[in-house]
Amino acid sequence: MKKFFLRIDAILVLAKSAKDDLTAIGVPAEKIFVYTNWIDLKAKFYPQDQQKCRKELNLDTGKFIALFVGRLSPEKGVRLLLDTIPKVPKEIQFVIVGGGPMKPEVEKAAEKYKNINYIGPVANDKLPLFYNAADVLFWGSVDQDYFGRVTMGALACGLPVIIPAKTEYFKV
Repeated sequence: MKKFFLRIDAILVLAKSAKDDLTAIGVPAEKIFVYTNWIDLKAKFYPQDQQKCRKELNLDTGKFIALFVGRLSPEKGVRLLLDTIPKVPKEIQFVIVGGGPMKPEVEKAAEKYKNINYIGPVANDKLPLFYNAADVLFWGSVDQDYFGRVTMGALACGLPVIIPAKTEYFKV
């Protein structure tokens, strides 16, 4: 793997910890550039009326909505989310947005538990509607210094985010 990285002129990473990982295996630091994701706070990601967003998305206007947005894969915390759902009150509605290898597990859980609304993948320009319609975002894929665009978008819309103390990222 190191030989591969040494042949590349420049490497773009999303977090300082990723740069640290690469330099730890011998990749010269001057080849590695940390790129910080940004989001459009003026045109897209800002607080909106929750009830209007729920109506536009055909979501229940009277329930507490817990949202997950992301790739449906183990390293994104999907298993943790699915394990959590049976342990919480049935009045909490879980809205899951995304696609990926765990889609069959999510669909099966949505059939078993009536409080799961599996949406599937959506266009990025629709994500602010979901962030503004929800009461909380569950986010399971964390790095020590990078929370990702999903978390940034949710926070910019005023949505609280629940992030686990440990990540599943390196267990898969």
